[in-house]
Amino acid sequence: MKKVSVDTGKISGIIFDLDGTLIDSMPLWHTCGYRFLKKQGIEAPRDIGSLFFSMTPIMVANYMIDTFGVPLEVDDIICGLRDEMRLGYETGFSLKKGVIPLLDKLKEKQVPMVILTSTDYELASIGVKRSGLDGYFSHILTSDSIGFSKRDTKAFYHAISKLGIEPDEESKLDDIWVFEDGLYAVKVADSLGMTTVGIYDPVSESEQAELKQVSSIYVHSLEELEAL
Repeated sequence: MKKVSVDTGKISGIIFDLDGTLIDSMPLWHTCGYRFLKKQGIEAPRDIGSLFFSMTPIMVANYMIDTFGVPLEVDDIICGLRDEMRLGYETGFSLKKGVIPLLDKLKEKQVPMVILTSTDYELASIGVKRSGLDGYFSHILTSDSIGFSKRDTKAFYHAISKLGIEPDEESKLDDIWVFEDGLYAVKVADSLGMTTVGIYDPVSESEQAELKQVSSIYVHSLEELEAL
């Protein structure tokens, strides 16, 4: 495997995504609806997660009622889906390859690191603690806790401030790195001039060509990176 060298001396801080970047949890999101329906005695198509993934929880609940006749109220379905995800975060994922060796090296080099994720704070905290990642990051920043989506540049500026950096509009941000598997988030970080590391995840296979194109560095696994 050819290694990509990362000069930590030129990095002021790193913003890590969580799902699909540090932990292999994206399959949980894509199978959540299927697993919930199965517990209701309903055999749905196994790939129905691809449809649900682009929906809000309310939309998913209404779809389940209208399409499968789930005999529950919308709020009860949403709670059931959340319980399913909580169970998954407590028991059902592993770290992505190469995570711990890379984080160990970055911590040794005293590179400030935070997590910025679209997953809500409760689930993210469970995932970080269960996977033993809580000793590496100064903050777990979630869209619900900071009030900004990762589609908004404000989310990244907030994360930068938690790295102990206060940029202004004239600041160059290429010494701040973003590790991310989500194409939309890489595009936002790239628009701010940050150095982006796009990470392959099979759940978003259809986006990989564009992710590779827009990322400063693209890897299939964090094992490909060597912090110096």
